[in-house]
Amino acid sequence: MKRYIYTIIFSLLLVSSCNLDRTPRGTIGSGNGIESVSDVTNFDNMLYIRLRGLYAGDFIYNNEITTDLFDPSIDYSNRGGTYYKWEWSTQDAYATNLWAHCYYTNALCNYILEGINKLESASDVSDSDKAILAVYKGDAYFMRAISMFVLTKRFAPVYNPSTASSDLGVMIQETYIPTSDQSKYPARSSMEATYKFINDNLDSAETLLAGQTGNVASTTFTIDVVKALRSRVYLNMQDYDNAIKYSTELVDAGNYPLISDLTDFNKLWTNDSGNECIMQLWADYTSSSLPASCDYRYLGDTSDGLYTPDWIPAQWVIDLYSSTDIRYKCWFVSKDLTYTNNVKGSAFLLNKFPGNPELQSPTQTYSSHINKIKPFRIAEQYLIAAEAYARKGGNDAAAIKYLKDLNTKRDPSYNISDNLSGEALLNEVKTSRLKELIGEGFRFTDLKRWGDGFTRTKAQDESIIASPATDLTISSDNFRFLLPIPQDEIDANPQIKNQQNPGYQNVEE
Repeated sequence: MKRYIYTIIFSLLLVSSCNLDRTPRGTIGSGNGIESVSDVTNFDNMLYIRLRGLYAGDFIYNNEITTDLFDPSIDYSNRGGTYYKWEWSTQDAYATNLWAHCYYTNALCNYILEGINKLESASDVSDSDKAILAVYKGDAYFMRAISMFVLTKRFAPVYNPSTASSDLGVMIQETYIPTSDQSKYPARSSMEATYKFINDNLDSAETLLAGQTGNVASTTFTIDVVKALRSRVYLNMQDYDNAIKYSTELVDAGNYPLISDLTDFNKLWTNDSGNECIMQLWADYTSSSLPASCDYRYLGDTSDGLYTPDWIPAQWVIDLYSSTDIRYKCWFVSKDLTYTNNVKGSAFLLNKFPGNPELQSPTQTYSSHINKIKPFRIAEQYLIAAEAYARKGGNDAAAIKYLKDLNTKRDPSYNISDNLSGEALLNEVKTSRLKELIGEGFRFTDLKRWGDGFTRTKAQDESIIASPATDLTISSDNFRFLLPIPQDEIDANPQIKNQQNPGYQNVEE
């Protein structure tokens, strides 16, 4: 089935319950879906389902295995091999699915906003209902911003203020107008226009959600969630003043204290305590509402007690951590490994997503590696503040302060020179981002944003690796740092016929 955006949004799915534990079902036409506040509540819940899908499964772990962090085991059977080897094409399922997910979400937001506007204009809508609808509008503006931001980071170039008016961003659609008339399909907008669209939506979300006070592990959008995304967006735009403004507002308020205790840190990652989380998405096993796992067979544990992981952290990644670092103690486990033909080895494995026991059957003897999704954590805001200060220049002490504040909570032996500056300081920021955010889907876009290529280096145990770990070097100008616009989209939309990302024109499946 072709999956270009103006065919997938002919109909929207009607939510059958206001709970997030229900799978959307049934279809509606474009004129009769939103007739009451209750209807909007149902559609609003769909937005959280869309966010959960955006920050789980292959949308996350493909950004990790594509880079220099992991090596494939001899039994990985080419699962994820297309991305590890940098061989994806215009027919790539991951790119197509991400494109469709983001544009469907955008269409859903447009539909909700138009429905709310009609309700608000009705004479019989009470002030209390209008207040509820205002929050739902804020949710829709936020989701429209984040879906387009994720799309832009993967399908468009790095934001460059000097060329943003000419660089191609993504297609912008602000109204719900499903149509088969190809003449009405939009072309790609400039990066300047794309980021203006993102920020305009965040302006609206910030206004409408101003009364939604932030709280630890919020399952709904709050003003702090909006600030967390804003700092992320501004960092990508090289607008370091605003990146500092929003990140430090969150950090300095002290409402999301960092964890330094190993027991509490384990509770965060195993039992989803929610500590440090500006937002942690709801999930429930008994309601059959679970996200996809962010663990791509990093542990490979089986019902018979063996460990056969597909993806093993590279040696240099393990070497980054001190033995006193609670991240090292919590996220990495040393295991003896057993593969086909009784090939054996040993390695430290990533165990950042061990699986919450409450999110799987109590009778299951090995983990499903399902944890609640944590799209915004306060630790990232420390890192954004540090990087923005370091890149802005003139206040290296502030960058060092935020690095020290974060890293000393994680590792009592952490040490950083108060005189660090320039490239050395930026390298410390990069290392700190990797150590804190590994496995959470940041690595690929970080390398792209920094203009850094990579060379894969020595594996922990070469005897259990599918190919030599040093067999690939990716330069910073590799065209695949931009995902391809799906070929079905190119074929369906005459406005973007000549707007495919560079390098893919002669790449076939």
